[in-house]
Amino acid sequence: MNVEERKELVRYWLSARLSYAKSRSGEEFKTIRDEISISQVLTDLIETNAKGFRGVVLTSLAGYHVDNNFNPLVDFYACNPRSIFEQAIWYVLTECNIPCGKSDPLNVAKNINKLDTNWAKDRRPEKAALAAVAFLERYFNEIDTEQKSLLEDYFFYKLIKYSESVAAIAYEPLPPP
Repeated sequence: MNVEERKELVRYWLSARLSYAKSRSGEEFKTIRDEISISQVLTDLIETNAKGFRGVVLTSLAGYHVDNNFNPLVDFYACNPRSIFEQAIWYVLTECNIPCGKSDPLNVAKNINKLDTNWAKDRRPEKAALAAVAFLERYFNEIDTEQKSLLEDYFFYKLIKYSESVAAIAYEPLPPP
């Protein structure tokens, strides 16, 4: 697959995942093993101003979608994260009004191959970095395909809910001096 095909595949895949997440009620995620702890992990990961950790997870999921042998816990850079994020993911997130920066995941995963707790301990906020690792470990170590699919859906559902809550914040300009 050439670069252009991969870019279009990631854009289509991410748009479809986000569209599907918008149609969910949230009830279907009650069947996730340890749903309460996964919910907290996703809250710590997504509901933070540090957008890079969300970007690392998004890039990892997209990399896995492109190549099922990809595992960011072993070699994050094997998926060419800059290309995937900056040329595909960022555009979809921007179109969907999901808070992101142009190079978010690359700013928090600089020159790191393994995404693990050692990597997370050097990042700020550490809670968000540890949540990214916890989610990726759970996802990439899950052998039950139904559970794996639910985890992915739950991530996108929580991401959509977060973006909706950010959009709902009323902006009132200050009166002129």
